[in-house]
Amino acid sequence: MTLAELRKLLTEWLSNIKTWWPETGQKWDDYILSEEEYRDYLFPPHSGNEEQRAKFGLCGDHLHVVLFTNDHRYHISAGIPDDKGKVGYLGCTASTRKPRAGETWTRGNDLPNGPLTEETFNAIIRKIVGYELVAKVKPRKTTFIKGVKPAQGPPQ
Repeated sequence: MTLAELRKLLTEWLSNIKTWWPETGQKWDDYILSEEEYRDYLFPPHSGNEEQRAKFGLCGDHLHVVLFTNDHRYHISAGIPDDKGKVGYLGCTASTRKPRAGETWTRGNDLPNGPLTEETFNAIIRKIVGYELVAKVKPRKTTFIKGVKPAQGPPQ
């Protein structure tokens, strides 16, 4: 498998998630980054991170998808299989987009990973959806005080 074939496969899988993009001109391919593009995303050129940029390994056999929600960033890494028996890889990490109060770092977690299969991809997407779900707010009982009328809103 080539990187171009891997990009096509990822685009196909991602297309099942969001289908309205053709009208906007956006496409999933805009979110799939080569290793060089991903390095530049993490450590922009001339940002003072030249040492990290230099250490960032470029294997030439991975693509990266970076997805954002209001609170999190998801990084899906995909590695191509080779003709020597190496199985392709698909994995994901999640991290918060901002630190908690009093902390100077962001928190993160490993999400599912495994072979480069649609089953692994679907496990990743299910985990992302689960990560984003929040509990509904339960209504509280209102306590009324005898003889006091409940507020009716601002005066007219």
